[in-house]
Amino acid sequence: MDCEVALLVGYNCPAALALCQVITGESSQPYAVKTDLGWSLVGSLAAVDSGDVTGFCHRVSVKEVPPVTPRDVLNALEPDFKDSCYRDVGTSQEDIQFLRMLDSSTVMNDKGHLEMPLPFRSRPNLPNNRKLAVKRLCHLKKRLDS
Repeated sequence: MDCEVALLVGYNCPAALALCQVITGESSQPYAVKTDLGWSLVGSLAAVDSGDVTGFCHRVSVKEVPPVTPRDVLNALEPDFKDSCYRDVGTSQEDIQFLRMLDSSTVMNDKGHLEMPLPFRSRPNLPNNRKLAVKRLCHLKKRLDS
């Protein structure tokens, strides 16, 4: 068949193929098997000559993924830049203003990357911190590799 494969489960993934429930019919009837991936029907309704057996297995599954919001990005990045004390529980007015600015100003560029404004009161003169950035990148890479 000329089609894309969305999910291919082989025999090296026993947890996905473990049987949860089986419903059997008479001796020559098909039976249903439920796994963590859903229900499957095994067999044919029509009697088949055992020398000329052809089988088909089709499954279509669609899941709509919600769009990424600026708050999702902040929640994903927050653990890397957590400066606050564990006792801080409230959201400041500056945080609320920044979140509003992100909601209205975040855009996706031509390469599919999100672009967000930086919350500077005035444009700062930033030092060259390439060494620190490379070091943080290495730590992040080690964390993601493990």
